[in-house]
Order: sequence, then structure tokens, then C-alpha cells
Amino acid sequence: MKGESGHGIGVSGSRFPVPGSRIFKGLSGSRIPSPESRIASRIPSPGLHSESRKKKVILGASSGYLSTLATNLISFVTVPISLGYFGTDRYGALALVMTLAGYLACAGLGVPSACLMLASRMTDRFMQLRVIARGTLVVCGSSMALMALIFLFRDSAAWGWALGRVPAEIAAEVRRAAFYAVILFLANLPLTPFLIGFVAIRKAHLERLYTTLSVNAYVVALLATVHYHGNLADLALIRGGLGMLVSAAGAIHFLLSCKGEGRSVREALSALREPIAGTEFSFGSLLADGRRFLATGIAVMIIWQTDNLVISHFAGVGAVTPYQITFRLATLAFVLFTALSPSLLPMYGTAWVERDYRWIETTGNKARRLSAFFGGLIWIGTMAFAEPVINAWAGPAAFGGMLAVFALGGYGCSLSLTTPLYPLLTSQNRIRNIPVIMWLEAGINLLLSLFLVQSLGGGGVALGTFLASILTALWLLPREIGKQMEGRVTVHHRPVALHFCRAVVPAILAVLLVNALVHGLFYRLALNLAIICTYGLVSLRGREALKAGKRETEKAGKREAGTAGNGEQ
Repeated sequence: MKGESGHGIGVSGSRFPVPGSRIFKGLSGSRIPSPESRIASRIPSPGLHSESRKKKVILGASSGYLSTLATNLISFVTVPISLGYFGTDRYGALALVMTLAGYLACAGLGVPSACLMLASRMTDRFMQLRVIARGTLVVCGSSMALMALIFLFRDSAAWGWALGRVPAEIAAEVRRAAFYAVILFLANLPLTPFLIGFVAIRKAHLERLYTTLSVNAYVVALLATVHYHGNLADLALIRGGLGMLVSAAGAIHFLLSCKGEGRSVREALSALREPIAGTEFSFGSLLADGRRFLATGIAVMIIWQTDNLVISHFAGVGAVTPYQITFRLATLAFVLFTALSPSLLPMYGTAWVERDYRWIETTGNKARRLSAFFGGLIWIGTMAFAEPVINAWAGPAAFGGMLAVFALGGYGCSLSLTTPLYPLLTSQNRIRNIPVIMWLEAGINLLLSLFLVQSLGGGGVALGTFLASILTALWLLPREIGKQMEGRVTVHHRPVALHFCRAVVPAILAVLLVNALVHGLFYRLALNLAIICTYGLVSLRGREALKAGKRETEKAGKREAGTAGNGEQ
């Protein structure tokens, strides 16, 4: 469900050591050294070699794929159950409640993402733990303050305004569900830094595990609600409570995983009480770093989590349901490219410190080409199969229209071209302009959505999201990459552009033609499947041609170098 889970995209402006500068040295020995000796710095020696990094990236990405596969398989069961039990209006209201709760992620002030950025650049496990502990204290304070504010205005009319046009007969139930969901979300928020800590210590698969368990707690909550004939408020209460239990288990697991290296829990707790030298690790610095994460995070929430609210205000809560289900299906496969980023970020951070620029460039360009292939596949597959799948899955009334499908698939393709670029910037802290880009996209997205929803409905909202991405991040982010890399790493845009022109565009046009001219369902599905297979073959041939061209370029370079050497002799 949109706005239901996920950490979002975050960037930070914390003052990390730049590549080649001094970083903190790890602990050694069984006794706890003094703070001064613990953070004595040195020029790092290469610790993670290319093969080791590759294994960790593959493990993190594959765990993301498995996590989403499990969640999606469960979704195919829960969506019809939810829709059948609650009905169209209540299901749409449930989507609004989860969207509203998702907005409260900003209560973390961007600190969890700042903790991830900072801890990813450290080699000392206890230093990582202490930074995460400080972040937890900050998030806990902000969450409690906002929770007190919500209790104070519990009966305010603002709840009704925020949720939009909710039918009067379910308004009280929806408000109560929203209150429970918001309070439990805020209570769970202070545990977020610990789960993100798994990514910082290069165990992204564990973060994926607990995130999957937390998201799929919805299944248990739904079954319990149906069994005991509960309502939306009961569902929100049970789901929030189960999510807290899973997050608490993840936090305990993270703390125990930091024990290691022959140290006792008592020694670990003693280390947490020691002061952290260096202004870049102070509470003030953590908040300053978090502000940039927060600015970007709010922009991302506007992009991803305003659609339901816009539709609810202009078309009613009933119109949210078909858009929500179409969005959910269209974005199921986004994990094919989004799962790479959490795994690459800590690996890039270590490689920058070790000055392994060649590995960063090779891996970054491979990741972007792979992501571009998946983005095209998602767009083509969505156009080809979304309507028959939704008709069989949740019924024809749950289909949001071909315009929404086209726009959401196109947005996925656009997102696949920009998502692999974020870790390159965040890993070396070159993200000062990222909030500007994201806010520009968010502003255009909101304006276009508000304008187009009045004439095109939910499809217009999706089209606004797609167009805003094309007008901003799709070309501004590569431009920012070119400015910030300073010649150390080159991002190759030509292979991606050729792939789009030679493979993606012809396939999209072919699918549109088939959908318009072929009315038999079997023949349409067969032809669209053939188009997707052809897309795969064309993409594979393009990859082989790219490799051949690269080999020829390298050979020509060697010949020129040899000729120049002979001339000098």
C-alpha cells in the first residue's frame, strides 16, 4: 500500500572524511581503550576487496528481491480479502490512514538516515553503535513531543480535513483508526536507527528480514480482524502493535550483533557512555546532517504519498481504491532496481576511503545499465499485463485505467535511471543540491496532479508524477553527478540512452498497438509476451555490442600507446 512502509530516499550533508583522508581506527584487544586511543585515526588500508564487496552487494540485493517476492505473494491474497471484507470505501480509507501515518516519518528529523550515512563510513563497530544510540535518543525525543501534540488535538476537526471526503457513516471509525495508526507509528519510530544499523554494518539482508516481517504483520492483523469481526480501528491497533514487536526484536538482534570481538555486553554498554571526540559526531552535527535528510525525505513523501490525498479530496475516498490497487501492482517490480542501492551504499563508502575509484566506476555503470533494463521491462510489462491481472485479482472495478498504468510504468522507468545515481553521491557526501532537485520535482508533481486530477481523475495524478520526474530528476541528477565526481569516476550515459531508443521505445509502441488492435485476450497476451521476449533479446544484443565496442576501444588505445612509445624511441 502506498505510504505503507519503507525508509524512503535520504541524503545527508554530514562532514565525513573525504576519500583519502583520515578515518577512525577500529578497536583492538579485550580491554576497552580510552576514547582518545579508540578514535586514533590512520590512513586506511584496503579492507574490503572487490570480490568481498561483490558478495555483500549480491547478498543485500538478493535479500531485497526475496523480501519483496514474499510480500507481493502475500499481497495477492490480502488485497482481495481486504477489499471483500471492508468494501471499496473502507479500503480506500485504509489507504489514506496508512498514507497519513507515513507522513509522520518526518518526526525522525532525518536522523535515522544521517546515522546510516555516518556509520557506513566507520570501521569500528562500537563507534557505529554509539552514533546509532545518539540518533535513537534524538528520534525518541521528537517522537514523544509529536505524540503529546497529537493527544492534545485528538478531537480536532483537522483529522477530517486531512482525510478528505470520507462518508459520514464510517467517519468516526476512520478517525479512530488514523489515531491508533499514527500513535503506534510514532512509538515505533525510535527503533528505526537500530534496523538501519544493519545496513551500516553491511548486513542489509537482516534489515530486509525485519522490514519484511513488519510489513507482513498486516496479514496477521487482517486475519485476526476478519475472524473477530473487527473494524478499521482494530486492524490499525493490531498491526501497529505487531510492528512494534518485530522492530523491538530487530533492535535487540542488532545490539547483540555488536557484542562480538570477545567483548561482553557490559563492556559494550561502557563504550556507549564514553564521549565521542570530534564535532562531526555531536548531537548538534547529527541534527544538522539530519536536516538535509529531512528536507529530501519530505519531498519524497510529497512525490509518493500525496496521490491518495489528492484523489480523496477531489474525487472522494471511493476513487482511491482503484488507483491504489493499480499503483500497488504497477510498483511491485520496482524492487528490481531499488534493492541495489542499500547494498551499494556502504560498499561505495568503503571504496571511496580506499581510493578504489575503478571499482566504483565499474560497479556504478553496471548497476545503472542493469537498472535501466529492469525499468524498461517494468514499463512494458505493466502496459502488457496490468489490466488482465487486476481484473482476475481484484475485479474490473479495481482497475485504475490505462492512463494510470502508462504513467506509473513510465515513472518506474524514469526512476530506474536515477535511483542508481544516489548512492554515488551519498557515499561521499556530495549531496548539497539533492534536496533542491527533490523539492523541485515535488512541487511540479503536486501542481500537475492538482491540475490534471480534475479532468483525468486518478490517471491525471499518475501522469503528473511521471511528467514531474522527466522535467526534473531525470536530467538534473546526471548533471549533478557530472559536477560532483570531479573526474575520479565517470558515469556513462550513452549506453543507457541507446538502450532506451533501440529497445524500450519500440517495445512500448508495439504494446500500445497490440492493445488497441487485438481484442481477443489470449492473442493479446501471447503477442505482448512475444514483445517482452524480443525486448530481452534486443537488450542482450545491445549489451554484447557494447562489450565488443569497449574491447575495440581498449585495443585501439593500446596500439596508439605502443605507436607513441616507438616514436619516442
